[in-house]
Amino acid sequence: MTLLIQAANITHAYGGNQIFRDTSFAIRRGDRVALIGANGAGKSTLLKIAGRLLKPDAGVVTYHRGLTVGFLSQESSLDPAVTVHDLIALASGDETALETHLHTLEARMAEPLDDDALTAVMDDYSATLARLEAGPGAGAGDGPTAGTRVLAGLRLPESRWGLPVGRLSGGEKKLVALAQILLAEPDVLLLDEPDNHLDLAAKAWLEERLAVHPGAVALITHDRRLIDRAANEIFELEDGQITVYPANYTKYVAQKQTRLERAAQLRDLEEREFKKLKASAEQLTQWARQNPKFAPRAENQRRKMAEERERLARTPVPILNRRRIAVEFNAERGSTLVVEATGLAKSFGERTIFAPFDLSIRHGEVVGLVGPNGSGKSTLFKMILGQERPSAGSLRIGPSIRVGYYAQEQETLDPAQTPLELVRSRKALTEQG
Repeated sequence: MTLLIQAANITHAYGGNQIFRDTSFAIRRGDRVALIGANGAGKSTLLKIAGRLLKPDAGVVTYHRGLTVGFLSQESSLDPAVTVHDLIALASGDETALETHLHTLEARMAEPLDDDALTAVMDDYSATLARLEAGPGAGAGDGPTAGTRVLAGLRLPESRWGLPVGRLSGGEKKLVALAQILLAEPDVLLLDEPDNHLDLAAKAWLEERLAVHPGAVALITHDRRLIDRAANEIFELEDGQITVYPANYTKYVAQKQTRLERAAQLRDLEEREFKKLKASAEQLTQWARQNPKFAPRAENQRRKMAEERERLARTPVPILNRRRIAVEFNAERGSTLVVEATGLAKSFGERTIFAPFDLSIRHGEVVGLVGPNGSGKSTLFKMILGQERPSAGSLRIGPSIRVGYYAQEQETLDPAQTPLELVRSRKALTEQG
């Protein structure tokens, strides 16, 4: 298979933390790579390096000549003033949209820009001009029809297509960004959690789309089922290194366990051999004190022992069972009632989010809220929080109930605080060995 991206001995640090050190990887045409690892292991950083968005501190990354890369980040960078329809028309290669984009770029070139910004605008202009000259449908399926199919496949409601991006929810923005990248049909798709805001039908559609992509795909996801169905190779980031497994997730789990068990057995054997080497060196040293003819052999054995000790110190000890952070969700129980809704309804203007319904959630229940994007899931949460008022009906929270809310775009977090400060502001922490 054609080699598209190759990284050799790359090293990178972020915020003073060494993310990976002297590690290598390769992505070839036909690869379907899933990047896995603990939070903070460097998965997103690795994708950015592969996508030319970040340079490693050391090492070399090479790309196939003329390679095109589509990168989906976790955060939206779409222009909030542009409508979904216009963005997708441009991604689909619509001639009018391409010409309008060229005029916009020409106006930007006349503005005072720094070197990096000007280079980015000129690169965008050259790529857009090349698409326009290539004619309709070049690299974008069959134009507007392809855009419609992708938006429908990702289950973005048609009623949202005419809205400016700024009026979309966080999940809807990510769907539009994903649609843009899929329509561009780059050689390599680099997707950072593309399934975060997909419903079940949209996720199944994406699996099929990735399977027929003619280039390579590298994705980050926490969905093991998606990895099983979409990936043929696993890049595991752990302890600053990348280990490659030619497998989907299920096979990776078995292969990793086998590798760790063999490595543990080898380590045990090496440590037993080192103890024998050390005992031999000590015995020869004692003999050398009594008979000088043993001195050269004793010196040679001590040198071997020092070299082996240094080699063992450099070799990581296999960890069969890694320690995990223990998190306890303890709350005082003040009532069996958590949430109760009667005849609850919500509309925005003429748009009905949900018709009147009743709801009761009691202590100990674990409820999954499912539905297509735009169906009102986040709106219901905001109503429970008191951030949105119902259009009809009533909503009641049980006495003594305290609500914890994880927001879609993390807007509840103070960007000026560190993660540790944020956690400590909610509850005092103690350190235990």
